[in-house]
Amino acid sequence: MEQPTKYKAKTSKIIFTDGISFFFLKLAVSGFFTGPFLFLICVIVIIFQGFKLTFTGVILPLVFVMGIVSIPLILMGLFSLPFLIRRINKIKNIIEKGEIVKGTFIEHKHGYKKTVLYFSFTVMGEVYKNYLNVLVFKLPFNKGDVIDVCYNKDKPSEAFIAQLFADKIP
Repeated sequence: MEQPTKYKAKTSKIIFTDGISFFFLKLAVSGFFTGPFLFLICVIVIIFQGFKLTFTGVILPLVFVMGIVSIPLILMGLFSLPFLIRRINKIKNIIEKGEIVKGTFIEHKHGYKKTVLYFSFTVMGEVYKNYLNVLVFKLPFNKGDVIDVCYNKDKPSEAFIAQLFADKIP
């Protein structure tokens, strides 16, 4: 019943389909761009003011807050990257090195900026029901359709719908 996986995972599909990966990407991007940008503005304002205390009542607190906020943003970007890489590699490994079985797409529920997909599959007589948070607005399958589910051999509860994150290998 089980057969070798015949899918090739794509990083771009994983990042822009998987809700968790996209969340870590947003954290990294906001940390790496917003944080240094705010810090740079603080430095420029201080340099142009020549370290004089001639700041107006609004600018000094604003520069101070921007400087304080920039450091946690930079750290947030640095700390979210390993989680993003780990999540992408986990999905890739399960799709490319895991087992594949036929499963059933149960339903989907649309929420704010995400969709939750529910599906089930059977491994060695045991039925698993799983869900995924995804950023998909038009699904490639309907309720009750048979889907390819890739799962971790050691922990079958870790599973992904292959069609969402990978391309079929001809």
